Amino acid sequence: MTVYLHVGGDILIPLSRVVAILEAGCRQSAPATELFFRQAEKEGRLEVVDPHKTGAYVITDDKIYASPISPTTLKARAGVLILGEED
Repeated sequence: MTVYLHVGGDILIPLSRVVAILEAGCRQSAPATELFFRQAEKEGRLEVVDPHKTGAYVITDDKIYASPISPTTLKARAGVLILGEED
């Protein structure tokens, strides 16, 4: 059975393809990170789900999704344990 992660709009991604879920602000955290995102954009591998809002980046094995949903919500949907946070 395939489990999917809803990243906004009508986009569902197989959870097995998700490599990382990052906060939107991570893009400016280091020059190498910005270069990674620019390269993905140049190659057509960056898909913007909502052009008005980016809450998180969902990185898969072949694409990056700019999701309007917060990383905390996406991680909860994925069932990912977030270390350092308490229930």
